[in-house]
Formats: sequence, C-alpha cells, structure tokens
Amino acid sequence: DFRCSSGGLDFFVEVDGPSHFCVRPPWRPRGRTLLKRRLFAASGFDLVSVPYWLAAPPGAYSHRGMPARAPSLDASHEELADLLLSQLDALR
Repeated sequence: DFRCSSGGLDFFVEVDGPSHFCVRPPWRPRGRTLLKRRLFAASGFDLVSVPYWLAAPPGAYSHRGMPARAPSLDASHEELADLLLSQLDALR
C-alpha cells in the first residue's frame, strides 16, 4: 500500500484487509497473502504487514458482519508505531 523510508531503509507497508485472512481458522493469513510476502522477500523488498483490525477505526467493518478488531487486540497509534518499528528492526 505504501513505499516508505526510515533511517536509510526503504520498505513497503501493507495493511492487510479482511480478504487477506481465513474465516476458519480465524485470523490466519490466506495462501495468496503468504505468497505475496514470500515474493517480496525473494525479490529483496522489505514488507511490513499491518492487520486491518489494528489499522481500521472501531466499527469500520461492522456493516459486513465482521468485527473491526480481533478480540483483545485493540491498538493505539503508539502501539501501531511500535508494531511497524519492531518489524523494521527484524528486517535489519
């Protein structure tokens, strides 16, 4: 979704929406999502994935009968920033 740069590191950030996850078992990434992550890695591109339940405002997906957030994974802006930074640290 975004190409970014921080501390001399270029990377991509993607917010994975509901279609990126299985219904059963819940919250597990689908095969095509895993394939895309592997393709990025094989191409030498760093990809940071953010699940939609952390990035979407509360209730954003309620009209589809889907919870806006996975149970007990409510995140503040600071927690989201920490998630991105921890994934970036793992890439370095």
